[in-house]
Amino acid sequence: MNENARYETPRRNTKLTKVKTDIKKLIDAIKAGVRGKAVRDEMQTLENQRTKIESKLEEASVATPRLHPKLPANYPGKLESLIDVENTPDTITQANEAIRQLIEKVRPVPESNTLN
Repeated sequence: MNENARYETPRRNTKLTKVKTDIKKLIDAIKAGVRGKAVRDEMQTLENQRTKIESKLEEASVATPRLHPKLPANYPGKLESLIDVENTPDTITQANEAIRQLIEKVRPVPESNTLN
């Protein structure tokens, strides 16, 4: 999600709530007997706004994780350190526990009816 989308989403949610409230008010007015082209035009305008806002909210809902820009440069060094710690008898237990805490779930995925 880009920076603008992060700040636009709450604003769009607020606008969507207002549009839905206005639509409900127009429906109530129609039920109360108010008729006319102006009401119909306003309802169409609000429905168009609602559709537009909802589609923009759907587009923005897919969040892209923000990663540190130097992550690719730092990763090999961190991996090397982890390997060193795993190979040191004094720290292997703590290293394994730290790794277990990082892993939320292991999900084997069959490939050609076998788990590889």
